[in-house]
Amino acid sequence: MLGKLRNVTLLCVLLPFICHSAITGQLIVGDDEVKFAIKDVTSQSTPILELSSHSDFSRIMYSSDAGVLSSKTYVWTVKFSELTNGFCYWRVIAGDECYDEGNSFYVTKGNDPDEYTPVKDAVKYPKAKLENKNELTLESLWIRSQNIGNGLYKCHDKHLSMTSVHCFNHGFVVRDGVIYVSRGSLNVSSWDHDKSLLWLDRYDLATGEELPFLRIKLQGDADFTGDDVMPWIREDDDGTVYFTSAKYFTTASTAYALYTVDLDNLLGEDDEVAYASEQLKFSLNGNVKGAMFFSVKGSIKNRQYQMWMSPGITSLMTWDEMKFDIYRWSVDGRKVLEEKATISDAALVLNNKSSFMGALAKVYPVDNDYFYLHNNREQRNHDFFYPTLYRFTPNGQCALVGSVSNNPKLALSDYSFSSGMSMLDVNGASLIAYGIPMSGASAVRIVETPSFTDNFSGHKSLWEINPVGFSSDMKQGCEVQFITDGGESLDGHLVIYVANGGMAVYRLKVKPDPLGIADVEAEEFSYRIDGTTLTFSRQLERADLYTLSGRKVRGASHASSLSIDGLSPDIYILTGCGISPVKIVKIPNRSAKL
Repeated sequence: MLGKLRNVTLLCVLLPFICHSAITGQLIVGDDEVKFAIKDVTSQSTPILELSSHSDFSRIMYSSDAGVLSSKTYVWTVKFSELTNGFCYWRVIAGDECYDEGNSFYVTKGNDPDEYTPVKDAVKYPKAKLENKNELTLESLWIRSQNIGNGLYKCHDKHLSMTSVHCFNHGFVVRDGVIYVSRGSLNVSSWDHDKSLLWLDRYDLATGEELPFLRIKLQGDADFTGDDVMPWIREDDDGTVYFTSAKYFTTASTAYALYTVDLDNLLGEDDEVAYASEQLKFSLNGNVKGAMFFSVKGSIKNRQYQMWMSPGITSLMTWDEMKFDIYRWSVDGRKVLEEKATISDAALVLNNKSSFMGALAKVYPVDNDYFYLHNNREQRNHDFFYPTLYRFTPNGQCALVGSVSNNPKLALSDYSFSSGMSMLDVNGASLIAYGIPMSGASAVRIVETPSFTDNFSGHKSLWEINPVGFSSDMKQGCEVQFITDGGESLDGHLVIYVANGGMAVYRLKVKPDPLGIADVEAEEFSYRIDGTTLTFSRQLERADLYTLSGRKVRGASHASSLSIDGLSPDIYILTGCGISPVKIVKIPNRSAKL
């Protein structure tokens, strides 16, 4: 016998939120398998068996709709080889109903689970020399990838998403040495059954080891707004973590909400709960479907921000007829201005001219009216749009500034890869990261750009990360962040997330131009605080203000000052081209000088 079971409960009862009579479930134990039998399932939907090592089914190890029906009884057969050691919970999902037994059974397979061992990227990346004479060194700390067998957790909510393996990029944030990844599935686990919570997966920044997940709730366990919550976890310019409710393509929804999450005050015995707060309710007029990825530029806390979104394309279009809308909400205190513009020249930035439907766009606002757009085709060959830069024109046509196709040195083949754009500031240098196809799978390219509003012609490739590919799965997304050490250090961690593929963390070392340091010593630099403005003694080609934890809170090009309105009294680090890092003490209504 390959496995042994104990603490077996044979009576299966309904969860308390299902108003239905109890049904009978049974476990039938064999030498190398266990059968789950359940009868009198009244739903017309095909029932699905789910097994989990967690009583709330936040981690599903097994999901199957292959139950055999005989005499009103469904029977599933599961090999012990498909289970893991320890307690196992089981339930059956049928339509909107959930049948669950009250206790667990225990599985012992003879071998303890292997301990997690970090795996490093074997590629030796060359040093990169930037235009500002800084030198960057990239060293692997760890890598997780589906292609090497140690990828991130995949959601098995087969009753909620289209298949058990489709995971979408929901982004990540880093806090105190922990990477928080939004649950990668079309919907959150058990969303049909509990609209009061969702989950963030957690990984150790130093090693990549998976940590206990985090539940996100509203105060009082109230329901989140709308039909679906598919959170794209991101940070605004102040470092506030946010997400929105969302709606997939099936039907239109008019109710949406923007939420913020407090990751600094976790609750529960093991810090397993964080609370979200509703910041803004809004609606989309008309039959808008596929409103999924919302991005914020500005400060949610101070109610001075813009929120951007592009809904999905739900009807079949030929490549030369394709157009879609860009929405922008400008929030100023209690005032909310909704604007819409159209992109009708997107056919210029497609890498395949076949007809398609189901585009899922992500909008990345830059400065003023500029925004990056990266998109993928949900159906057909899953081909992607090229990474693209547009300029927003309210109630008009967005102007195409440029795309990767403008630069022959950065040509991309006609193959699926990871959608998503990331803007990185490394000691005043502007870097961009996006997904590319490599070896029939997904890799990540990092380029240097003269500015975030360059038309791509001035881009220079620095590295192509993980050339063997993170995964060949077609439903992916790419997001990259540079997390600085803070203080006087210019170094930090480069975190790369490829949903459905994996994650990698590198040590990014920054060696400044020694001639530039000599120039700083020769030319004195000072600053003063004038109310809510940080004023410099001379103009800087680039100036950025960071917290001591390494989060950028302000930044500008060709700057002689920076606004510090809304920042908390604290110590900040000013970096810029031509100066050494400077400690700034923000003291309200007082002046300070170096």
